[in-house]
Amino acid sequence: MALKDKLYELRINRNMSQEELSEALGISRQAISKWETGKALPESDKLILLSEYFGVSIDFLLKEDPDNIDDSISPKDVKSRPAGANVKKTVSVIMLSLGILSAVYWVVAVIVYPSFYDDLAYSSVITLGGNGIYLIISALLTTVGTILMIKNKAGE
Repeated sequence: MALKDKLYELRINRNMSQEELSEALGISRQAISKWETGKALPESDKLILLSEYFGVSIDFLLKEDPDNIDDSISPKDVKSRPAGANVKKTVSVIMLSLGILSAVYWVVAVIVYPSFYDDLAYSSVITLGGNGIYLIISALLTTVGTILMIKNKAGE
């Protein structure tokens, strides 16, 4: 039996209208109507109120009859992801994002403060100024982030 049917039966067994139940719980009658017609589901705090009011468990409200549960998906059908896959993906996205954002920040800074570019233009590879180091770090972050993302995609 679905949640909507259980709510309807619980209310009818107490000889209550939707209006009376809504007043007892402090919620709108329209919400009760939507729940009983299956157009919406109660939020978790409302489920707690319903279970306490009717004296039933939340499991009773949410779980359908075991005969109606679809067992067609077996554990072998579910793809398992290797441990740490989400961490690797997150790290690669963060590195790529930081690299791109820092490059964009540098470009904006050069437009607003042209002296940033002058500092870089007068530095050499041996004596890099702050801008050169900043650009190298930005390029490294972008490159490493991109490589990690490609490896994650290939491993999926």
